[in-house]
Amino acid sequence: GMGLAGVNSEAVGGVSLLFSSLDSSFEAYDAAFLVSPDVASVDSLVRASQAKKSEGYDSKAFSTTGEVLVALNDYVHPCTFTGMQSLLNRAATRGAQDITTDNNVDANLLSK
Repeated sequence: GMGLAGVNSEAVGGVSLLFSSLDSSFEAYDAAFLVSPDVASVDSLVRASQAKKSEGYDSKAFSTTGEVLVALNDYVHPCTFTGMQSLLNRAATRGAQDITTDNNVDANLLSK
């Protein structure tokens, strides 16, 4: 016995096995529905963001090294993990707004 109010070890082992199986099932379910972005889509978002930032720098005259460093940091930020996550979040938010404001099924979603 395991000292659990007179419950034998086989019963405790059976309950443990049941919970272990349930835990594995939930982990498998989570893994099956894990969503990850397409690398090409992230690359497109990063390049579009950098192109837009670059347009703003074309006509800007930098007068200090600090201004150049701030601009470079701003330009490189979309390539960082947090920068890519921010771009993906904004794209998802805009997409969700487009879907919720449209009363019909979006034909572009069906064609993919």
